[in-house]
Amino acid sequence: MFWRFLKTSIAVTLSVVPLAIAEIENQNQRVVWITILGVVVFAINFFGFFKPDKRFESVRDPTLKRIFDEKFSTVRRALNKTQRLPFRVSVMVPIGCWPFRKLKMIYTYEIKPDDPDYHMQLQQGHGLAWLVMENGKTGWFHREKHSSSELGLTDLEIEKTEHIIAIISLPLRRKKKQKPFAVLNIDALQTEAADFLEREFEELKNHNNLELQLLAEQVRDFV
Repeated sequence: MFWRFLKTSIAVTLSVVPLAIAEIENQNQRVVWITILGVVVFAINFFGFFKPDKRFESVRDPTLKRIFDEKFSTVRRALNKTQRLPFRVSVMVPIGCWPFRKLKMIYTYEIKPDDPDYHMQLQQGHGLAWLVMENGKTGWFHREKHSSSELGLTDLEIEKTEHIIAIISLPLRRKKKQKPFAVLNIDALQTEAADFLEREFEELKNHNNLELQLLAEQVRDFV
């Protein structure tokens, strides 16, 4: 309760201070107070005083896990205990501002901590996900049919993602004609899985894959 009261008090104070600064007639004093305010806001953010509320994630993550568990249930049942699911999923959102804008993973499914691209961020213009964010169209990449250089990846990024055989990236929108606010990526780590994703992409392109469209809509509601 004390911390909630303290955080609320600081938030209210920070919202009022700029109004008070605007009333200062002496320009030099205004510059000093603006500088002080900037330093305080920077320090609060840098040291993570206002940490993000994890309650939404505690609902989102298990819900999305159930959705993807169901989608890949048939494939998983065919695996033995030592085999890895040949599919991975990530949801990425843009963070930062130009020229430091990046795509960050906010949710992952079956991406392991020892994967070389674990929670990898993509600089603007790098990777299939950024192409989808910018043109708003579903993206498709197959390592045996396309060149990684087409995606604007650096040598290091190519090295970190060379275990991915294919990937389909779907734009997530709040409304139909709006620009994407996030991207849903589904990776294939094996040739058979890549063939499955290619069929999914071709069906979606021909407007015959309602299941994948509904999947994207379900994910959108929890991002």
